[in-house]
Amino acid sequence: MTKIKGRSGGSSQTCFWSLLLLTILSSSAQAGPVAIPDSARPGAMRPEEVGKQIIPQSPDTAVLEVPAVIDRPFEVDEGQKVAVTSFRILNGRDMPKFKIKISEIEQKLAELVAEKPEGFTIGQMEITKDVVTQYYRE
Repeated sequence: MTKIKGRSGGSSQTCFWSLLLLTILSSSAQAGPVAIPDSARPGAMRPEEVGKQIIPQSPDTAVLEVPAVIDRPFEVDEGQKVAVTSFRILNGRDMPKFKIKISEIEQKLAELVAEKPEGFTIGQMEITKDVVTQYYRE
């Protein structure tokens, strides 16, 4: 019986280096510039926006911007006024168990509107809100 001299594991080492070289070559063949779709480029339109109607903004006419609390006047009667014809309580309902009647709240609000035909300031609207809140708490 004749033994062939050689390194042990030589074939497995050769296989490893071959696979490594093949992996490097195949990954470098795939590398290159990546195609970016037009929708991802700056200034491009998204597909869902193409054909969408752009609604022009209406000019600002008599718009009251409510300032942050810290920027509001200290006095309740200071500031711009808004003409109010009525207040509505949305989804309001009578609660006999708590003696709450929407008609009573609406009557109080109608009285407040009648007292201020010139309109309400932001501070006065907050007082009106407090009247409704107090009614519910009583």
